[in-house]
Amino acid sequence: MAKTKKRWAKRIAAVTLACALGAGAVGALVGCSSDSRSNSDEMSVAWTSNAGEYNLDPTNNYMGWQGSYLGIYEQLFRIDANFDPQPMLAESAEMVNDTTWKITIREGVTFQNGNELNAQAVADCLNRTISMNERAKKSLDIASMEADGNVLTVTTNSLNTAFKNELSEPVASIIDVNSGAAEDEPVGTGPYKIDSVAGNGDVELSAYDSYWQGEPKIKTVHAKYLTDDQSKVSALQSGEVCALMNVADDQLGNLSDTSKYTLHQTNQARAHMLYFNMKSEAMQDDAVRQAVGMCVDRDSYVSSIYNNSAESSHAAFPDSSGYADGVTCDGFDAEKAKQILTDAGYADNDGDGVLEKDGKKLSLKLVTYQANAALPMDCEALASQLSQIGIAADIEVAEKITVRLADSDWDIGTMAYSTLPTGNPYTYLSAVMGSEGTSNYGHYSNAKVDELLGQLKKTSDEAEQKELVKQIQQIALDDHAYVYMVHTLVNDVTAADVENLAMQGQYDWLNYQMSYK
Repeated sequence: MAKTKKRWAKRIAAVTLACALGAGAVGALVGCSSDSRSNSDEMSVAWTSNAGEYNLDPTNNYMGWQGSYLGIYEQLFRIDANFDPQPMLAESAEMVNDTTWKITIREGVTFQNGNELNAQAVADCLNRTISMNERAKKSLDIASMEADGNVLTVTTNSLNTAFKNELSEPVASIIDVNSGAAEDEPVGTGPYKIDSVAGNGDVELSAYDSYWQGEPKIKTVHAKYLTDDQSKVSALQSGEVCALMNVADDQLGNLSDTSKYTLHQTNQARAHMLYFNMKSEAMQDDAVRQAVGMCVDRDSYVSSIYNNSAESSHAAFPDSSGYADGVTCDGFDAEKAKQILTDAGYADNDGDGVLEKDGKKLSLKLVTYQANAALPMDCEALASQLSQIGIAADIEVAEKITVRLADSDWDIGTMAYSTLPTGNPYTYLSAVMGSEGTSNYGHYSNAKVDELLGQLKKTSDEAEQKELVKQIQQIALDDHAYVYMVHTLVNDVTAADVENLAMQGQYDWLNYQMSYK
């Protein structure tokens, strides 16, 4: 596994682009140029949220990721570039027995209001977390906690060998729950504290000078909430901001002047995937699900939509992770897809180009969201291909994708999902493929998958873990429950004179060392 992770880590790089900007953008960078910057203590950045949210309470859906990106709060452990958990707010975690963990909290850390971080503060936070977030309740599986100074003893309901990994997930970020602060303005231990959150999602941040790793160099951060990629790029070109997170691949050509911009690419095992809604009458037909999956032209997507900054996927995890070896899925084959539908009794009886069965047209609703610009383009390409085999498709662009997928009136849903958020594959598989998974938006259920997930949770044997992970994926793919289109690199871009502002590990972006050259 170590060699695999080293190969995996090589995909993480800070890259400078080589082509010249178009004439329309030349000279556009003003506000963040070294010549015109009036205050080197301030920085403006653009941030976004795939969920369409800007309530930064870490228990709110997946907003813990965004609060971590903005340097507001931290976790007991952090996932590094090799997808291994490393000490952060905790110095260590020892598994005493099958259901008991002894966690030693780092000394000398304070919250942004000056309150001390100790075991009781962590216990109070985690108790709130599991009471407010179902995903955390299931993944942490905490029965009780006992605090003694800087030592926290945690008892879990069942054996979970990946407990330390689960503590790394941003939903388990540590905030001062006794601070009296508003829930959407949490007080963390990170280098930047919230001053205000505007109604449009813009966040004003100021440095926490007593930050435990060192005094932040940038004293004020203006984090502008921008979900549209063209708006983000324009903001960087005009100098309105100095840094962008999660830029779409098709926009990178607009930021290719290396004298003005620096591109940082990070491999976060981020899959662009399709959910099939098992509560939809149309998608309950395995033939329809299989045919749709065979209309996904992964190689074409990689070249035309992702500008070759992605890898075509056949499983939930990238090949380089070691968790996809031998896992197979249907490839692109439109003619075979047509035959599958014909064999299942679908026919275009009225000649309008849309198949029907039992008097019902085969028409599907695809739901996607704008915060990840590639996904609507994936949907357009898929809808075009579906029309060629007789399936009508309507595309809906939702503002908050997780809220939208919680409804029932859709057939195919898209998601950009980090499949190794804690470095352990159980986290993703249990949430997405488990019958009671908190991110199982397609309502997929297979008793054998649930059984294997139970085994995966308990094993610490690496070879056994890999085999279980592969089996689980293969069953779900054979059931045609999901389609994995690509695994993509995450693109962050800064002005060329910004330094030390790049992803550190999997979800640390704004940090105490960032500055201007």
